[in-house]
Amino acid sequence: MELTLSNVCIRLPGSPLNGSQRDIVIADGRITEIAAAGTQRRGEVLTGKGWEVSPGWFDLHVHFREPGDEQKETIQDGLNAAQQGGFSRVLLMPSTNPPIEHPSGLAFAQNRAAQHLVALEVAGCISTGRQGKELAELYDMYQAGARVFTDDQRPVGDTGLMTRALDYVRNFGGRLMVYPEDAFLGSLGQVNEGVPATLSGMKGMPAIAEAVMIARDLQLVEYTGTPLHFSTISSRTGVALIRAAKKRGLPVTADVAAYSLLDNDSVLERFDSHYKVKPPLRGEDDRQALIEGLSDGTLDAVASNHRPEDIEHKQLEFSLAAYGMIGLESAFGVARTATKDKVPLDRLIDAFAIAPRKVLGLELPRIEVGAEAELTVYAPDDTWSLQADHLRSRSRNTPYIGRQFTGKPVAVVRGKAHYRIP
Repeated sequence: MELTLSNVCIRLPGSPLNGSQRDIVIADGRITEIAAAGTQRRGEVLTGKGWEVSPGWFDLHVHFREPGDEQKETIQDGLNAAQQGGFSRVLLMPSTNPPIEHPSGLAFAQNRAAQHLVALEVAGCISTGRQGKELAELYDMYQAGARVFTDDQRPVGDTGLMTRALDYVRNFGGRLMVYPEDAFLGSLGQVNEGVPATLSGMKGMPAIAEAVMIARDLQLVEYTGTPLHFSTISSRTGVALIRAAKKRGLPVTADVAAYSLLDNDSVLERFDSHYKVKPPLRGEDDRQALIEGLSDGTLDAVASNHRPEDIEHKQLEFSLAAYGMIGLESAFGVARTATKDKVPLDRLIDAFAIAPRKVLGLELPRIEVGAEAELTVYAPDDTWSLQADHLRSRSRNTPYIGRQFTGKPVAVVRGKAHYRIP
C-alpha cells in the first residue's frame, strides 16, 4: 500500500531539502520518491495547507503505569496518547511497580508495545528498586535493549554510587539520565519556593535544590569523562550551569518539560492540583531562561514528562494530591505556543525529533529515497484547543482542556503503519 504526503514542507535542519516543498511517496515502509510538490497522488493522499514533515518526534520522558497501576494507564493507552500527540517513539521511565531493574522487566514492556505504531524505548533503573543503595543489573539490561538508565524522580543521593554508575556504563556504551534535585533541600516542598508559595502557605521547593545536584554531577562527569543527561531542567541557575559546562566541553545534555516553557508559578494562585508537577513550575525569570536555553541549544530536547494520575490521587486538597500531568497529546502545542516568537522552528523541531536520538546515541532519521519511513506531519501555525475527547490516555489530569494552542500534529508514519490525528 502506498501513501503520499502531498505538498509538505520538509523540516530537517542540516539537510539540503530543509525548507523545500515536496511530495513524499511511501511504499512498503520506505520512502520511494521525493518529487516536486503537487505532482504525486499515489495511494492514500494526505495534504493540507501549511503542513510540514519532519523526522518522527521522540519523547525522552514518559511514565506509563503498567505494571502496577494499570487503572491509571496501560502501555497501550500511553502509546495511543503518544501517536495522538505526533510522536513516533518514546522513552519509558522505569518507575513502574515493580521497577524495571532486570531484563525481564524490559521484555515485558517491549512485548506489550511490539505491535504498536509508536516505538517504545525502555530505560532501566540505575539502582536496585530505585533505592540508591546498590547498582541494578545495568549491563544485563543493556544487552536486553536498554540504552539509558535512570532512577527517574528519585535522584541518586549517594555520590559514591553515582560515580560507580558513571564509571561502569562507560565500559559498555550505556548512558545515564538524572533528575537533578538534592532531596534534603527539595523533597518536602509542594511548589516552587517563591511569592505564590508564601502567599498560599504551601511549602516551597527551592531552585537551589536543582542547582546543587547539577553542580555535583557536573563534577562527576568531569572526573569520569562519562556522558550524562539532565532531565526536566526547571530553573535559570540550572540552565546557566549546563551552558557553562557545555562551553567547557563536558559531555552533557539536557531537556525541559514542555509545561515549564508555557506557565510560571503564578498559576498556583488557583490552587488547581493539575498544576502540581515535578519539577515545579518556577518564576517568570526561570521560564524565560528556559526558553532562551532551548533557543541556543543549552537545553537539547523538549519532553512531555507525561505522568498519568487517576481522580483518586489527583483531585484532592493540593497538599495531598499526587505530582504530575499528562502531556503527550499536548506537548507540541504547548511548546510551540510558548516559544513561537522566541525559538526558531528549526530548533524546536530539532528538540522534538533529532536531539533526543543524539542523547541516546540512536541512528538519526533520514528523509531521502530508500530510507525507512519514520515521520511526523504537523501544522506549525494552526490554532486548536485541547478537548477531553482528543485525549487517548486513560487519565485526564491536565489543566489544558479548553486551552488554545498554536502548532498541531497531523499524522505519524512509522514503517508500513500511519495514523491520521483527528
